[in-house]
Amino acid sequence: MEIIIYTQTENTQKNLLLKQISKIGQPVSVMIFEIEDLFQQLKLKVSGETILVFLISSEEELDALLENKTRLFNIRFIILLSEDHKDWVSKALAMQPRYLGYTANDYTDVGNVLNKMIKKSVINI
Repeated sequence: MEIIIYTQTENTQKNLLLKQISKIGQPVSVMIFEIEDLFQQLKLKVSGETILVFLISSEEELDALLENKTRLFNIRFIILLSEDHKDWVSKALAMQPRYLGYTANDYTDVGNVLNKMIKKSVINI
């Protein structure tokens, strides 16, 4: 199982998220990418279970993600927004994530969602 995190390099929220992911009971591999490298990495994936976590800190990032929606077909992902603006939420929900949350918390909820996704994945293998 792999968890791939998309974030801007300067986004300090990734450290809090990584801390929460480390509490997951299952062993997982975690990789962090910026948008340019993310889709390149996804092209290299030929097998294995992958969950994407998008740490979105600007509307431009969200728009870029929305433009690449078709490239995320058949990939399970979570979107975490830094703002709860109505238009951001609407755009994020249009992506049909497994979970939509906000970066203004301690990521306990995200850890719980990831744990459930991983357990469900293990059962389905």
